[in-house]
Amino acid sequence: MATARSTTNSDIHSQLNGYVTDYLTKHMYDANTSWPLRKTIRLPKQAELEAHYTHIRAQDEAIRNWAQQHHCETSEKPKSSPAESSDKPANSSTR
Repeated sequence: MATARSTTNSDIHSQLNGYVTDYLTKHMYDANTSWPLRKTIRLPKQAELEAHYTHIRAQDEAIRNWAQQHHCETSEKPKSSPAESSDKPANSSTR
């Protein structure tokens, strides 16, 4: 997604629609398509969040509204702290 300052709700909806359309077009004939389709939307860095909180919050609502209108599930995956990361073995995976 584009930076918080330059993205409108309409842009967000267009980007999400484009992502789904592109994925479905690209994988139309795949025998083993991964489903459900997942899209990771990264959070902004702390400085950007602090500077543009209201706008970023509105974007979050736009994403959630789009998902609800399209009967999509949303979830949040918290970031692990550096201390938590260092406790895990190097080859571990989180699922």
